[in-house]
Parts: sequence; structure tokens; C-alpha cells
Amino acid sequence: MLASQRVFASKGSVCHATLARLMATKVKTVGLLDESLTVEASKDSFSGKIHPGRIANSVSDLPPPLLRAIEKVLADKNVSNLQTIGVKLAKQLQGRFDPAKATEGRKWKKIEYSKSTCLSYMLSRMPAEYSAVDRAFTEISKWSPNFIPKTIFDFGSGVGSVPWAAISRWGKKLDEIFCIDSSPHMIELAELLLKGADANGQFFIPKTYFKQLMSPNPNRKFDLVVSAHTLFEFPTMDSRLECYLNLWRKTNDYFVLVEQGTTEGFKLVDEAKEFLLFQSKKDGQEMHVLAPCPHTQACPRLLREGDRTPCNFQSRYTGFKNDLSQSQRERFSFVILGKGPKKSAVPKWPRIVRQPMVRGGHVVSRLCTPEGKLEEVIFTRAKDGKGSYLCARSSEWGDLLPVKVREKEFVVRDKVARKDEQTEQSDEETDLKQASNNEL
Repeated sequence: MLASQRVFASKGSVCHATLARLMATKVKTVGLLDESLTVEASKDSFSGKIHPGRIANSVSDLPPPLLRAIEKVLADKNVSNLQTIGVKLAKQLQGRFDPAKATEGRKWKKIEYSKSTCLSYMLSRMPAEYSAVDRAFTEISKWSPNFIPKTIFDFGSGVGSVPWAAISRWGKKLDEIFCIDSSPHMIELAELLLKGADANGQFFIPKTYFKQLMSPNPNRKFDLVVSAHTLFEFPTMDSRLECYLNLWRKTNDYFVLVEQGTTEGFKLVDEAKEFLLFQSKKDGQEMHVLAPCPHTQACPRLLREGDRTPCNFQSRYTGFKNDLSQSQRERFSFVILGKGPKKSAVPKWPRIVRQPMVRGGHVVSRLCTPEGKLEEVIFTRAKDGKGSYLCARSSEWGDLLPVKVREKEFVVRDKVARKDEQTEQSDEETDLKQASNNEL
């Protein structure tokens, strides 16, 4: 055997091991751009900034007529004192929990709203709650542009955030707004604002009605039913579930639930969704989830052991003058349920459930997929393609991302193996030279 052959034979086992490491495969999660966008994404001008999954998330300012009405209502009031009370009230509301979980050391107490408390609530919470409801209505307008509600039922109307958000979006196309609230002082203030702070004035929508009790008539239905920031008012789970069912039975098209984006608030919203999905299936009735879930399965976040992170979203708003509101960003949880088969054009794309982390050369996106899973995808041009990467880079928390999340095998070249390969090649060349010299 020649020296060169002996050298190759001795190195063979090492070479095979290195080759195996060099040619190893690894499964990675990728986001493949939806086929409907491949032609557009191939253009040099494509930036991903405007894609069909983007949700308009502009700042939700209170409408000018409402701001003028609020200014008139506060004209002879001690605003500074109301603001101080409002700060404490907002913190109390933020810390609320399911009354069914009350213990001896953690007691639940119903909030009583006096006239001054209602004014403080308006100052501390109305801009934030208006923005959250407006954000939910944006989803309806985005995915069901032909849907214009003629009748609205607002359960737990408070100071009137829902009617104002509806008027701002659909205006005079609305025919009737029916509001329910247990507090007579809340009703009085909401009515006054909707009349432009003129007690003898006319409502912006003439057929606007307020009552303290829900109508027992099961045959009276509304195109859009909304319950915003009311779920913590029920002392028991049974009373809450009964209310969900009554509201759902009053729904013609869409039922919207909005709560503060705390862990407790999110769990109550999810409870309502799961209960109504179960009840509809039991009754043999069709229903669908318009937003935010891209599926009708159990929430994957609640299925993850040890995960206490709520599924929430973020709206932006402008506070009152002199910064009387608490913040300019509101975190909220919501769900929009539709009666019957899906009539909207919601694509089967994953929802971005946290603000994407944009880094140099890659974007980290946390997604809830149509398969009912939570996925973290790191988008790069090389792995996912130009279109997917640019869409991910330009998207925000709450958007749908126009990709299909899949697992794909990639050949991984081990860094250590590459170094070993170079060393082996150098050693081989040295040994071959030495063997050749010896043979000579």
C-alpha cells in the first residue's frame, strides 16, 4: 500500500464524522409569504409597510363634540380634586379580579358611583376606554366593510364610550342606540354628554335610549351588541354566564366584549368566548370568531403551563388638556363573535400578539396561528424571503401577518466542523507531502 493510501485510510473515520456534522439538518420555523402577495413582493418598490394584514392603529382622539360637552360639564367643577379621585379610581379598577375568586384576605367590593365619582371616572378612564372600543370597531370595519349596524345595544354603558365610538365610525347611518347601566348617575352623565351638555337638547342619534335594567324580551335583537368594561361587576360566575347568553341571544350580527388587558380581564373575556362557542355548538347554531383569534380552539396561552401572560393588545389615545388622563396607551383584551357562518373576509393568517422586536437583519415575531398554536418566528431575508421579512419588519402588535407558519429543514454547517475540516485538509496535505518524500 502506498503511503498516500495509508494516510487516507487512517484519516477516513475522522473525515466521515466531520462530513456528518457538516451535512447535519435542523428544523426551523419559517413564515412563508401568502401566495396572494408573491407577485407584489417581487417588485423592487415593495416595502411591506402596507399589506392587507395591517390594522389601522392610529391615535383615537375623542370627537370634538364630546370634548366640547365635557368642557361644559366641568366648567363649574373642581377639576383638580376630581382628577385626584380619578387616579385612585383608575388604580382600583386596574386591580380588580373575578369576584368568584374572593377570599377572606382578598375581598371583592362593588364600586358605588356617585355624581362626583362618575365625573372622576370620565376624566380618568373615558379616553382610554373609547380608544379600546374604537380599536375593536376598527376590526369590524376592516374585515366586514359592508357591515353598517342600524341598531346597537350597549350593556354597561357607563359614561357613553361605546355610543360615541359608534357615532364617530358610522355617524348618521345609525338608527337606534339602546344603553343599559345600573348606575342612575352614570346614565345621567352619559345622556348629558350625548346631548352636547344641554339637558334640554337633542341626542346626536335621535333614537337613543337609556335604562337601568335589561329588557326581558328575548325577541328584541340588535345588529351590534357591545359589553365594555363590565365583566367584573357580576358577583358570581353563574350570573356572568347568564348575562353572556342573554346578550348573545340579542345579537343579530356581532357581539363585542372588551375588558382591561390584565390577566384577570383577559381570563373573563376568554371565559365568555369559550362558553358561547360551547353553547352555540350545543344548540346547533353556527358562530365564528372575527377577532382577534385566528381560530376557534382553546387559547394556547392558557394551555401553556406556567404562562401567566394575558393575551392583550394596545390602543393609543390623546388625553384631556393638562394631562388629566392616566396614560396615552391602553392595554385591553377583547373578542368579536359573529352570528352564523363567517360573512367577513378575514384571511387565515397568524395574529401578532406582542410588539415585534426589530433588530439588525432580523425580526422576532410572536404569533398566534390558525392552527391554535403560539409560535416565535425569527424572520430573515435568507431564511423566509424578502416579502415575509419586510412584512414582519413593518407590522405592529395586533396586525395579521400575511404568512403561513411552517417547519422546514435546513442544512446546518457546524462551525467547529468547518474548522476541523480545514485542519484535516491541512494535515492531509502535510502528511501526503511527507509520505511522498519518504517514498522518494
